[in-house]
Amino acid sequence: MPLSRNDIPSSHILSDTCQLTVIGAGDTWAQARVSQKIAANTFVIQTSAPDTEVSWQVTGIRHDAFADANRIPVEEDKPEPDRGRYLHPEAFGLPAELALRSDASN
Repeated sequence: MPLSRNDIPSSHILSDTCQLTVIGAGDTWAQARVSQKIAANTFVIQTSAPDTEVSWQVTGIRHDAFADANRIPVEEDKPEPDRGRYLHPEAFGLPAELALRSDASN
């Protein structure tokens, strides 16, 4: 069965979550799987037929110097004065008076 070795940039240490999509034309069906998990920034895809095109996406968390120094918080509580206010209250069928205002207009 055909194999494809795929390299990932060394600045990214990722989880082993990989999504594969087989792309093809014609009447032949093919399967694809990750036959070797990510190790040393490389993983291997195996297909059931030769010349099978596979789109892949690897997800995870970056661990390069910039990303480690600038993590994006997953979720933050709103400051007390902003609670119950919206960026676009109209989108929720609410009055414009519930819009967030900048510090200059408060």
